[in-house]
Amino acid sequence: MNTLVRVIAQYIDENGKYKGGQEFIFRADSDIFMYADQEVLEKAIQKLIDVEDEKWGGYHNYISHELVFHEPIELTGDFDAAMRSVYEAEVKNG
Repeated sequence: MNTLVRVIAQYIDENGKYKGGQEFIFRADSDIFMYADQEVLEKAIQKLIDVEDEKWGGYHNYISHELVFHEPIELTGDFDAAMRSVYEAEVKNG
């Protein structure tokens, strides 16, 4: 099945300093990810990242990947209100 693959990588600047994360996506047959050797998968993904880095400059180091079988659902609630509610409950309970 043609599935979205979400990759998390770490950006590393020319001085070798870590400067934050980057998300990459691509589509692939999910069966490959179910049966292939994990190390081989990671090296192949890093190869894709390296090709992209050559186009744009910089260097990204593979961290992890996940298969995404469904479109993301946006959470539209008030996050600040949720944080206040949880915080107040934590303060009351010690």
